[in-house]
Amino acid sequence: MKFTLPRPRQLARHLREVAQRRPESAEEYLEAHPQAWGSIAEVDPHDAADILEALGPERSL
Repeated sequence: MKFTLPRPRQLARHLREVAQRRPESAEEYLEAHPQAWGSIAEVDPHDAADILEALGPERSL
């Protein structure tokens, strides 16, 4: 069975969409996968900023 991990840019876009609809789910994922957050911030800082904005000021990573 072949398993492919999403690329950081794909993951960023997906997380941005999730963060807009269910910020608590996106926050839980990012807290559990800090290496993914580092990759997103490095590869696509604009999406990283959008994710932070969607999470809101009361949530922080």
